[in-house]
Amino acid sequence: MPQTSTDILADRDLAFLSGGGELGCLIATFDWSSTSIGPISGWPQSLKTATSLILRSKVPIVMLWGEDGVMIYNDGYSEFAGGRHPKLLGSKVREGWPEVADFNDNIMKVCLGKGETLAYREQVLTLNRTGKPEQVWLDLDYSPVLDENGRPAGVVAIVIETTDKVAAERWRASERDRQRQMFEQAPGFMAMLSGPKHVFELTNAAYMQLVGHRDVIGLPVRQALPEIEGQGYFELLDRVFTTGEAFVGHALKAELQRTPGAPAEEHYIDIIYQPVRNPGGEVIGIFVQGVDVTDRLVAEQALRQSERRLQLSQNAAGIAALELDIASGTVVGSEGFWDLWGLSPRDSVHISVLEDIVVAEDKDVRSNSETRKQGTAVPAVEYRIRRADTGELRWLSRHIDFVHDETGKPVQMFGVMQDVTDRREAQARQELLTHELEHRIKNILAMVSAIASQTLRNSTDIAAASATFTERLRALANAHDILNKTRWTSASIREVVENTIATFPAERIAVSGPALPINPKMALTLALAVNELATNALKYGALSTPDGKVTIVWSLRPSVERPGETRLIWTWRERGGPPVTPPSRRGFGRFLIERVLGTDFGGSVEIDYNPDGVECVLNAPAPQLPTASY
Repeated sequence: MPQTSTDILADRDLAFLSGGGELGCLIATFDWSSTSIGPISGWPQSLKTATSLILRSKVPIVMLWGEDGVMIYNDGYSEFAGGRHPKLLGSKVREGWPEVADFNDNIMKVCLGKGETLAYREQVLTLNRTGKPEQVWLDLDYSPVLDENGRPAGVVAIVIETTDKVAAERWRASERDRQRQMFEQAPGFMAMLSGPKHVFELTNAAYMQLVGHRDVIGLPVRQALPEIEGQGYFELLDRVFTTGEAFVGHALKAELQRTPGAPAEEHYIDIIYQPVRNPGGEVIGIFVQGVDVTDRLVAEQALRQSERRLQLSQNAAGIAALELDIASGTVVGSEGFWDLWGLSPRDSVHISVLEDIVVAEDKDVRSNSETRKQGTAVPAVEYRIRRADTGELRWLSRHIDFVHDETGKPVQMFGVMQDVTDRREAQARQELLTHELEHRIKNILAMVSAIASQTLRNSTDIAAASATFTERLRALANAHDILNKTRWTSASIREVVENTIATFPAERIAVSGPALPINPKMALTLALAVNELATNALKYGALSTPDGKVTIVWSLRPSVERPGETRLIWTWRERGGPPVTPPSRRGFGRFLIERVLGTDFGGSVEIDYNPDGVECVLNAPAPQLPTASY
């Protein structure tokens, strides 16, 4: 029996393992005499002490003892080892981790051979812990363990896996790059100015095009754009920085020198100077954004129509922009922004108002005060809201980036939003359709497999079996054609019957009954059953003689056994054929009719081999509204 902690405490040789968790028990019961370390009773005190220390640590630690590097580890390391545990215990490190044998050889050489320490940060290794190679990132610290004589006898390794951290950092870096790319590729011109001298910190491609691709980064605006002296822009920037009040200008005239030495060109711009504040509310810079509207002003009326069309298209697409002052929690939105949330138009709103509109289940998806203050909010997310005006559940997509002050602290959050409810619902519908298609194909293949198996079973006449199989598939295909017309929602009993008997002497088959709808499963089974009955009648029954006839009739009747319930009575009746004798064996056709047809309709089927003609009667509950799948 496995030793318990109590057993370990009772054994003086094993007392150092007490409190060592699962690995303490495993070490106590392991056959160490099969290793170069030898039985526990002969372990030196240095080995026992080191083992006792690592077992009590919550950090993953492994010890490589002796020249073989025999592995002794704690519970934390067993979790890191994954599927390699417990086979690693007592194994030589080179054999335990063969895929990194060279790496561990160097560890043993430096730490055990030279008595030196090693440390690695975010070391990437390829390990096989779960049956397949995987890249992992690790923080590793190696130190020699000294024996009683002060000589290195083993190596202790502290193993901290940082794979998730590295992956998260790489993802965040890629998202930051993507957001910067979005800023760079924005159609409007944008620039970030810092300090009272308005030094250029950041510009996008559109801004560089506006100013003739001059190298303005790091320069004060008066030095970078000297030609706009006297046009009022420097004074506007000074006023915004001093007062902390944003400036919005429309169709402002600006004379810009696009290339050195060239004459100034006249432009008209829509521009916004937005103050950027630090957490204390002090203005530290100005965010500039705008659009060159020179071409748009060729005709004032055309300009107004173009602006209106742009606004309507943005609103129709549900695209909106937002700007959040992190210190105050004040959100400023574009024209369509408020409608996304079901709010009336306004200048601004506190972020808490919007947070209350996000559904509670998605509160961990959206940003919060801490992630905004730290600048760690996920840049691109999608979450659900309940519109403030109608309570309707909608999906919003949100992309954001942060503006930081000189200390690197986030002070503003900019972003764009879009209603993606239609896309989300389309994805859900597509997944449902895919699942439905897989389900149908699986059932169709199962049905075809069953037909093939039953048709060819014990058959010695391959040609006849092939013809029978083909005929059964034809009946199945005809039923599929009918169901395709209604998108697999339902089929008419009459249409299924008439399509199935079309290849038989239909002029000698009388069909009578209401056009009752049945579900796809019933339709497929009924088609196969009618095909079997007609095939047998053509070979042996009423359709095998010139005077024979078949009657197919069905109706809805009140149930005798269950008052208030309506039953479907469907009957196949043959007359005028040769005398009928009951079959000597039970074939697939009879099994299909009696068992499968009855089961799929939720009722029962009786076949009566009367001498003057076969009769088949289906007695089942009246079909209910058909389902969307079978």
